[in-house]
Amino acid sequence: MKTQLGLIFGLLAAVSYALMSYLVHWNPSAIPVAEMTLVRGGVTIAGVLPFCWRELGYFFQKDSAALWFRGFIGSLGLFLYYFTLQGTTSGNANFLFWAATPLFVSLLAWTFLRERLTRREAMGIGIVLLANVLLYIPTRTFMPLWVWVTGTAGGFASALAYFTLGSVTKRYSSSLIVFSFGAISILFSLCWPSPPWPPLSQTDWAYLLISGILGLASQLFTTLSFVHLKSGVATSLGRSSVLFSGALDIIFGGYHPHWLEWMSYVVVIFGVWLTQRPRKRREA
Repeated sequence: MKTQLGLIFGLLAAVSYALMSYLVHWNPSAIPVAEMTLVRGGVTIAGVLPFCWRELGYFFQKDSAALWFRGFIGSLGLFLYYFTLQGTTSGNANFLFWAATPLFVSLLAWTFLRERLTRREAMGIGIVLLANVLLYIPTRTFMPLWVWVTGTAGGFASALAYFTLGSVTKRYSSSLIVFSFGAISILFSLCWPSPPWPPLSQTDWAYLLISGILGLASQLFTTLSFVHLKSGVATSLGRSSVLFSGALDIIFGGYHPHWLEWMSYVVVIFGVWLTQRPRKRREA
């Protein structure tokens, strides 16, 4: 029963994340990224504050640097993700983030934790890089280089966020961690240089609130999936958002992927599978 609940939560996280991504990419009124992130942060705070308001004092303790850093790097990743969504399809944006994140996590673990990469893991990282190149070749006419770079940088920011998540969750509640993400993303929005924000209509407010609620739902369902499943299984389910967002692009956006894009999807699945396979224990 526990595993079944975890699978349901994981799929709900992927679907809500894909819907949020598609709405942000669609953006019919061309609302600036900073304004979208501000509303997303407000919705996030409103959703988790009832569960963590007694813990807000942890922000001002001497050893709260990890909590602040987690919120900062998560907010940076969100900004880069939203900018990527403005420059390409939601499926390709998710592809860049989800493909790059495990690659950078492995490299960070190798650099800072001295975790040795096996030959299989190194091969998987190389295959993921190949998949990114395959994705860019047919899409460079409508996905400029800056979008590809921004998406890859966002994957690195997400990797840092995942890399620090383990230590932070051992000291703080999930609701407080999500609150820090929402609060710092609001500060990001207010400080980020952007053109003047246009006045919003009722339709624009509804659009922003729905996308913000979907973003909060994806965070909530992701957390619940990690509670009920092994982290590797939960992470793999989260990556299925690439498939859902790609389907939304094809069904509602009328997008027709190039055959190299289809190949890049297949290649990256194989590469991530190689990097995430459990290592064989050596017999004593």
